Amino acid sequence: MSWIDPNLNLNGIWTTILENLEHIYRAQGMSPTSYMELYTVVYEYCTNSQPQSGGSQITRRSTQNNRQNNPHDKKNVVGEELYNKLKNYLKNYLKEIVEMAMEIWKLVFFQPLQSQVTSACLQLINAERQNEIINTRFIRAVVQIELDFNEDSFLPRFIHQMTSPTLEIYKDYFEVPFLQYTEQFYRQEAANFLIHNSMTKYLKKIEQRFQEETYRVQSYLHPSTLEPLMKNLERILIHEQVEEIYTQAKALLHDENYSVGRIPNAKVELKKIFENNFRPKGIESMERISATAIDNPKLYVEKILDIHEKFFKVAQKVFNNDEHLRDFFNKISRNFINNNAVTEAANNARKSAELLARYCDILLRKRSKVVEETDLEEKFNQIMVLFFYFIIPIFCVFTLGGI
Repeated sequence: MSWIDPNLNLNGIWTTILENLEHIYRAQGMSPTSYMELYTVVYEYCTNSQPQSGGSQITRRSTQNNRQNNPHDKKNVVGEELYNKLKNYLKNYLKEIVEMAMEIWKLVFFQPLQSQVTSACLQLINAERQNEIINTRFIRAVVQIELDFNEDSFLPRFIHQMTSPTLEIYKDYFEVPFLQYTEQFYRQEAANFLIHNSMTKYLKKIEQRFQEETYRVQSYLHPSTLEPLMKNLERILIHEQVEEIYTQAKALLHDENYSVGRIPNAKVELKKIFENNFRPKGIESMERISATAIDNPKLYVEKILDIHEKFFKVAQKVFNNDEHLRDFFNKISRNFINNNAVTEAANNARKSAELLARYCDILLRKRSKVVEETDLEEKFNQIMVLFFYFIIPIFCVFTLGGI
């Protein structure tokens, strides 16, 4: 005996099916009798060779859509319209279930526990910063749970297509407190470290901390955390200590100490520091010999070479081979070589070129005992550096020297 009313269309049986599905998804239970009734309704409808007229429009539309999607299938699938209704129902209802489950997870499990869990992670990270060995797998697992939850990785593919991946939970519940903890930790460390250590050691410590935090992000945090973390470190360890850094950097340069290489975003200040220390010392050195060097090519050139070589080494370390800062050093050197106490005494900006040409002539004379044969090539290599700084063409140098 058929359970289906011959006049019942698809919409009619769909109401019956929907009521039973609601019972199933709400975990309200289903009696064996109800289950058999539902099973029989679906079975007899799908196997009914004469679909009712009420569902013919749906059937035709479903068949047409199916043929558009699969042009090789020329036959209608038995119960296709019911299948489409079930598919759409499950698709929409599953999305509602997932959204509800996510909300329950946040309210019942995540939010009550996240503060303790995040705090435990941050305490472990601070312990690691103090050279303790920690269980990084725990932190990585917590971060991964938040990332997986955001990315909906456990959802079916068609549900995943409806959702947009976001880092909202990770950002709000982990990254924000992580950056706050980091700020507190390094602000306190910087203050204590500067009290008991030199600026040289502090700058080395900064370099070490930047490397450690970069590795930390790569090991168990999300890559997007790196940029705000680096900005925080620069602000706390450098910008907030910038006056102390610049004050001691001047002393380091004055003592020709090279450990001021990493001062990010401070090129202008480094230029000022270098110029204010390089020029006065060079000028002072030339003033001490100006009276005799004006007619003494050897004394003049070797003093110029000595000053240039000494501060070139300093500049290499201080400027860390930065192209713009290196150009600045060359500009300072050019100005110093062509304008110093000797050229001013001679009232001739080309005096440096003239004295250099005469010095080369002395070295090239066969009877000269100025230098040993083994040192001659090295001397000329040093002299070639000076040609770069002259304000006149190289060939004019020897003309001025009368060579």
